Amino acid sequence: MLCNKTIQSMSSTLFRIGRNVFSNWVGYVVNIVVSFFLAPFMVHSLGNAGYGIWVLVGSLTGYLGVLDMGLRPAIVKFVARYKSLGDDLMVNRIVNTTLIILLFAAAIVFLASLVLSFFSVGIFKIPDEFHGQFQLIIIIVGLNLAASFPFAIFSALLAAFERFDLGNAIQICVFLVRAIFLVVFLKLGGGLVAVGVIALAAGVTESLWRARLSLKLFPKLEINRHLADRDTFKLIAAFSSYAFIMNIASRLSFQTDAIVIGAMLSTEAITSFSIGSTMVDYLLTLISYMSTTLLPVVSALEAQQNYEKLRQLLIIGTKYCVAIILPVSFTYLVLGETFISLWMGQQYGPTSAKVLAILTCGYFGFLSQFVANVIFVGLGKLKYLAYLNIALAFVNLGLSIILVKWLGIYGSALGTAIPLIISGSILYPIYICRTVKLGFLRYVSKSYIRPLLASLPFLSLILLCHYLIDINSFGRFITVVGTACIVHAVASFYGVLESNHRSSISHKVGNLLSMR
Repeated sequence: MLCNKTIQSMSSTLFRIGRNVFSNWVGYVVNIVVSFFLAPFMVHSLGNAGYGIWVLVGSLTGYLGVLDMGLRPAIVKFVARYKSLGDDLMVNRIVNTTLIILLFAAAIVFLASLVLSFFSVGIFKIPDEFHGQFQLIIIIVGLNLAASFPFAIFSALLAAFERFDLGNAIQICVFLVRAIFLVVFLKLGGGLVAVGVIALAAGVTESLWRARLSLKLFPKLEINRHLADRDTFKLIAAFSSYAFIMNIASRLSFQTDAIVIGAMLSTEAITSFSIGSTMVDYLLTLISYMSTTLLPVVSALEAQQNYEKLRQLLIIGTKYCVAIILPVSFTYLVLGETFISLWMGQQYGPTSAKVLAILTCGYFGFLSQFVANVIFVGLGKLKYLAYLNIALAFVNLGLSIILVKWLGIYGSALGTAIPLIISGSILYPIYICRTVKLGFLRYVSKSYIRPLLASLPFLSLILLCHYLIDINSFGRFITVVGTACIVHAVASFYGVLESNHRSSISHKVGNLLSMR
């Protein structure tokens, strides 16, 4: 009887993880497909300077995002924990305590955006004709960010209740409508301000929709300032203080390049850098969408003290991440210039492809540790990680400033890549193994070797096609990469997937075929 309950519990957990990962990837595919057509349209509509300014504003206001003080992951962690323990009162205390803090932070964000708007024109090399738009866009984007702070409560609730599918459905709908409005208004001659207003309207709509669904999902939710208390604040602060440091480190590491390039080179140079870095961001988002669904699961396992299952989750999750990262990375390294030239235009291919290659090499180890990072957050083991990340972030910033003088945008890319190699390939793996009491060699052999071997046919095929075929159209590019992906899927199915997962997939496919 106990065995049956355990099997049912495992099946339920796998179903929830699978549903959430699938919904995340559906959202990802929609984002990729729409962005594929939208990005070159925006670049050519706004121009190199205009698009570079849009990226720069996103990086500048992104720094204001640290004022959430690490509360978003704290909400997910603690709501998931107390939900698994059946403590609805504590869930309401967590929500109301964080809501008060986030409302205060939202006010600071908006005021900071006004100050940033006033001073930023004199810092960056902005063409004269864009000065007014640049200042106004900062205010609009800052208002959008400020509005998102209190509504982050509801996004976190959907995540804590493992309903990523609902959140993704909302995001997809709003994203598609936003894309349509962008095309229409840019076709009608709208510029940066129109882009900013559309982004603001989309952000507010998405937030209100998430709030409504959260209230339906958890009808016991009560918004009442009297439920906020000092003890709950201390509980949250003990976790969120380190998450706050990690958030700062993340901003320094991943949103510094556009600022450094804009201050030391030009806004036009930001566009060439952004094309390459955006492609790496797509890979980062893909892995993030898979791994972040595990946070509520890890928090529940931590509450149950089930460390054996955590070790299994780490090994299997990392192995599956690596199996996805490798073929995408190989495609970027071998066919990156070909794709960018077809996508954005020949003038961007050589330069942006070099940025892409440098960042891809730097991101590999870092991305492979995303499951480890989720486990750190779920266990609340953030102290050492926070200090490590902030130290590496300042190394990133220093290297970017130094190297950009000598190597231009390639120097900025190297400044980002070097600290990521150190953290993702050396420090993170050692720390996660110590945290969950797992042998380092066992972790590496079980998580990396099989995906690497399974990816070799993929690499061989695209290298062969690259040198033997003139890939001068998207049709040929899709044919080459699609064929290689099929080969990789077969190799991964038999060489990477766990036997029970392989059997489950085979059984479901068999059932579908038998229904026909």
